Order: sequence, then C-alpha cells, then structure tokens
Amino acid sequence: MAVGVFYGREVFNPWLIGFQILLMQTVFYSGYVFVLLIADRVTASHANIVHQMFRYDYFNLHGTTGFVTCLGMFVSTIVFVTFGLVYIIGRAKKCLDFVGTLFLIHFLLCWFYYGFPARFLWWLVNATSMGAATLLSEFLCLRLELREIPLSGVPVELSSVTSQV
Repeated sequence: MAVGVFYGREVFNPWLIGFQILLMQTVFYSGYVFVLLIADRVTASHANIVHQMFRYDYFNLHGTTGFVTCLGMFVSTIVFVTFGLVYIIGRAKKCLDFVGTLFLIHFLLCWFYYGFPARFLWWLVNATSMGAATLLSEFLCLRLELREIPLSGVPVELSSVTSQV
C-alpha cells in the first residue's frame, strides 16, 4: 500500500524557504553544467560552459553549440529541476513559486553577466523550460500528495464494518 503525505498547518519559515531556493539553484546549475559537459563532449564543442549558461547570444540554432545550449537548458530543467522540486519542495502548490523564483534569479544573473537578453530564442527556451518544469513537477507532486494515507497498521475492510451494524 502506498503511503501518502499529510500536511497540517504549515508554519512560515523564511530560513527554510531561503535554503530551499538556494538548494534548487544548486540543483539547476549542477544539472545544467552536467548536461552541457556531456553534450559538448559528444559534439566535440569547445565552448566555454559559463558563456553557454549565461550569455544569451549562445542561444541560436545556426550551429552545434547553439543547439546544444538550447537543448541543455530544456533537458536540465525537465530532469533536474522537476525531480528536485518533487524531492526538495514536495508540494504542488509551491512548484510555480519555486520555478518562477529559479528562473527570475537565472534571468538576473544572465543580465548581470552579459546584459539584458535580447534574443527571442533565449526567451522562448527559458519560458518553455519554465512552463514544462512547472507542469511536470506539479503533476508529480500532486500524485504524491494524493496517495492514500493509512490510518493504522491494519487495513480495515468495509464488509466487516458494515456487517456489525
């Protein structure tokens, strides 16, 4: 029998939220670096990983490096951010908040590193990744939240309860 999750009244804890945001950023950038390293190795690209992550002009479909950068962002978001949200945050109603915060911080870092992202493909890939991660993580968290919660160690059968009445 699957064990569900019961959430009582939650207490506002800004330290926990800050730590979760920091942990999600770490998961995102670690996953992004991992995917880019593998993809760059496979395609024999010699691009600078930091430039691929934070420079919007690397988001193009004219060459292998641009395609790898776009695909790396999408794959790392779907795989690492989605499962990070499920295991670190674990609440469907918080997924949009954390994904939005993650991408807002990424946007600000990109802006600080190279300037305001002026390429449409950068916005398209980031918006698509954000939407996909939000929907998939909400779906998976909701599946976990809706599991049956056992009330005791012994399952109660309905037929025995109704026959005693």
